[in-house]
Amino acid sequence: MNKTVLENYIKKQIGKLIQEENENDPLFFAVKIRDLGTVLVSAKSQAQVLTQVAKKLRNGKKDIVSIYRVEKSKGNKAMKLTQDKEESVQRF
Repeated sequence: MNKTVLENYIKKQIGKLIQEENENDPLFFAVKIRDLGTVLVSAKSQAQVLTQVAKKLRNGKKDIVSIYRVEKSKGNKAMKLTQDKEESVQRF
């Protein structure tokens, strides 16, 4: 095989692996909403968060004050806390 063909093949395979890791590992974003507070959203990108949240709000994008990324560890902790609270509420 030609060296450049082999290098291109390896680059493509590495790119696919990185893309698969990113798909399996969502990011966490905190969305500050006017008159409601802050909501934690798990998504792949900031644009995806904007569209998801805007669809749920009555005034759409106008009610979103800011969107910022949250560290992975803090996002996982927050998600775990909310799941624990939901489970305890469902038990009663």
